[in-house]
Amino acid sequence: MTCNVSKKALSHIDPVLGRYKSDQFRKILQAWGISTDKMTVLKTDLREEAYGEDELLFSLNGKGSQFYAIDICLSTVVQADLIRKERSKKDQAYINGDVRHLPFKDNTFDLILSTSTLDHFKRSDELTRALKELRRVLKPDGTILLAMNNKCNFNFCFWLTIESWLVKGTGPVQFYTPHELDRHLKSAGLMAKEYAVVVHIINPSNSILKLLRGSLSTDLLMKTAIFFTRFADFLDRNKNTRSFTGWFITARCTKV
Repeated sequence: MTCNVSKKALSHIDPVLGRYKSDQFRKILQAWGISTDKMTVLKTDLREEAYGEDELLFSLNGKGSQFYAIDICLSTVVQADLIRKERSKKDQAYINGDVRHLPFKDNTFDLILSTSTLDHFKRSDELTRALKELRRVLKPDGTILLAMNNKCNFNFCFWLTIESWLVKGTGPVQFYTPHELDRHLKSAGLMAKEYAVVVHIINPSNSILKLLRGSLSTDLLMKTAIFFTRFADFLDRNKNTRSFTGWFITARCTKV
């Protein structure tokens, strides 16, 4: 995992699709009964908060909670912190750090949010090391919301792999099934209590919307993006195929 990200790669998602993505993660927190009130919360990266409408931290309003976030790229931390100040999020602190070597004491966090951070390592031992670090800083009765690229979504795997080849600086991208992820969790002393498949954005819809910026009217571009999100909602409701259309497999993890 590196922070050598190109400016083109930073603009990673259409604003409407980004807000849909953010909403999906908030919904899964609610569906699993995970509250952010009176909690100490860690998010394992800040790319969304710095560069996209798919942010999560700005939309969480935990009463009496303290939010922390780290990112390996200092420029991403700086950018996210500027936006945090604009939004007056005084209960949040952002740190430049590596998820494989977390700068926190043992048993610090009630909740850890890892929304597609750990699927960007080159080697599986790096993933295991990061999971062990998350376990170390998690309280005994704490929860990790872990989202990884869905290997069963063949369309998404294809397009994301192509993008990683074509766009310089996107970094490594890995894909997982629940079975594969279970093995890594077990080796780190964690277990998945339940899984869900979320964010049914069908590629190349995001790429199409990014390409159309500047060539379509704002109104028409908005209507096109809304159509894609409504189609995503339709796919989310289809229980027979949803495991093949979701962008992420998401696990609710606890210590063993």
